[in-house]
Amino acid sequence: MRKRLLILFATLFTLCSIVGIVLLVDNNIKYRRAAAYYEQLAKLATQTTPAPSTTTAPEQEPDPLPAPESYESPIDFEALFKINPDIVGWISMPDLDIDFPIVQGATNDTYLRTAVDGSYSKAGSIFLDYESDPSLGGRHCIIYGHNLKTGVMFEPLTRLKSEEEFNAHRDLTLYTPDRTIKLRIFAAYAGPSEAIQRKTKFSSDESFADYITEMTAPCTFADPPDFAISTLYSFITCSYEKNDYRTYIYAYEVPQEP
Repeated sequence: MRKRLLILFATLFTLCSIVGIVLLVDNNIKYRRAAAYYEQLAKLATQTTPAPSTTTAPEQEPDPLPAPESYESPIDFEALFKINPDIVGWISMPDLDIDFPIVQGATNDTYLRTAVDGSYSKAGSIFLDYESDPSLGGRHCIIYGHNLKTGVMFEPLTRLKSEEEFNAHRDLTLYTPDRTIKLRIFAAYAGPSEAIQRKTKFSSDESFADYITEMTAPCTFADPPDFAISTLYSFITCSYEKNDYRTYIYAYEVPQEP
């Protein structure tokens, strides 16, 4: 009887191990497919447009007050909108292989397990908090992404909890149909998931400044700017130091020279 039980337990253990391996391999395949999809999407979004014609145009009198050049995004948002009108921007951080569209859903669950094209995906999408300004402005712009062990989505951002990595990777760019936003990361740390991290409305400049100080206080190597931050950019992903922890990355917009 005892021998039969041992054989039964050994068989069950073997079956469980096989199932675990199959599930692990299946997840890795799905994550790699998601990574390949976003790579193709990045190529589509950054395809170069045909060069303008070099044919000499008839001479015309110059305008007395020429209109300023309109902004032309390096991201082909027209092509992206055909895939999904929920796309509000693009995030680019080449040194960490972050190059993704940003979507905004009706809730923060909308794109948690949904790819940009609307299909189911465990990798989900990079998405803007549904209460943040869709123009990627406002007081607090909160952007989420999964932390995948395959190294895609927002996993690279978790490395910035190390002061050495933080100092090596501080610049990133957001693109919208209307402007380019150059950002500088000034704080990074892991901490518990709390509702206050999602606050987007403030009664005054002072309360907003106090909020920034409070949110970034856990970072021992924070490097805030010497000017008042007008918009706080938060990038949030899962962290595994403790149960229900998150990695928080904070950035501000770098002033552009006129």
